[in-house]
Amino acid sequence: MIKVENLTKAFGAKLAVDNVSFEVNKGEVLGFLGPNGSGKTTTMRMITGFIPPTSGKVSVCGFDMLEDPISGKRRIGYLPESAPSYQEMTVGSFLRFAAEIRGLRGEECKRAVHRAVETCFLESVFNQTIDTLSKGFRHRTCFAQAIIHDPEVLVMDEPTDGLDPNQKYEVRNLIRELGRTKAVVFSTHILEEVDAACTRAIIIDKGRIVAQGTPDELGRPLDEVFRRIEEPGSWVALYNVETHPAYKTFLAEVTESFRPLVEHEQTGICNVGGFIFISAPPSVTPFHIDRENNFWLQIRGRKTLNVWDHTDRHVVAAADVDQFIVYGGLENVRLEDGFVERSHQFDVGPGDGVYFPCTSPHMTRTDPSWTRRGDGVSVSIGVVFYTDQTRVAAITRAFSTTLRERPCW
Repeated sequence: MIKVENLTKAFGAKLAVDNVSFEVNKGEVLGFLGPNGSGKTTTMRMITGFIPPTSGKVSVCGFDMLEDPISGKRRIGYLPESAPSYQEMTVGSFLRFAAEIRGLRGEECKRAVHRAVETCFLESVFNQTIDTLSKGFRHRTCFAQAIIHDPEVLVMDEPTDGLDPNQKYEVRNLIRELGRTKAVVFSTHILEEVDAACTRAIIIDKGRIVAQGTPDELGRPLDEVFRRIEEPGSWVALYNVETHPAYKTFLAEVTESFRPLVEHEQTGICNVGGFIFISAPPSVTPFHIDRENNFWLQIRGRKTLNVWDHTDRHVVAAADVDQFIVYGGLENVRLEDGFVERSHQFDVGPGDGVYFPCTSPHMTRTDPSWTRRGDGVSVSIGVVFYTDQTRVAAITRAFSTTLRERPCW
């Protein structure tokens, strides 16, 4: 149902997706697994016809997405990352609107809305406006619009991102159930989701497929990754560690240690999460920005961390920050000559921590030329979180971007 052949996407000199090929058939749930910035979202957008490829071909249900995109899109349900919705609409009116956009009318429209509401367990909030919903119910509402027309193909970009453990569990079960009768592909950076929901998985890194197979088959290569982690240049990232009770407690303790530093400028720390990054020199985390505030804590080994002021528009333009906050696009966030001199550089060792607010450009590296003998691999913990100010700023950017892109007539 989905056929991807030699798919490539370049943004200027940056190759985001490099010669990717795979197929997804009816009854399959394919997990697209990889770290942030690996090319997952760009691939999802090309599959759905949101952006064109530089080269290669995508066909959906036999329709070429370049030559006959409308026919292909009619058969796709798409749940993008940070899916948009009309906040002033009720759940019911939003889903009826989505159904009508898909060409459904009368009784057919009513049946489609009823089916989507029942599938996503939205009965209790059907008459509520979307802006009054919890994050979990807003996510279910956006999920419902993706399946409103009972598509043959379902494409979802990080469908559990930002949900709590119970909500993640519900969404995974829903994906697994829908996969019985549809071709489903969803992106994630969480290995647990592959085990929970997928019949098959692809691991992508730096725009290229590095492994694929069933979850059981991929277990052996992942074990091999951990056995070989001390080889020069090797690295592994473990995301969403806050779902483990021991790490959740640890993250809470670390957060309390830096809370006075943050709340001197920004109040209301919330949605605390974390990741563990393990690397062997020489290794590099590319230049990028994040939606969340960050506190980087070095546990083992040594690392250099470069951080730029989040207000430095010479490094990342305001329009590119807005594009990232609203759509997750990093196409124009690039390290240029002369940028490093504008950064704050920290050489961190065990026990050292560095705080930087959301949208602060940053990068890390572990250089063997100054790593001390016996340091071995570097182990770092990243604490990511939002504040009252970052949440308001994100909403304002999304609203401003929407106004710019939808002029009033």
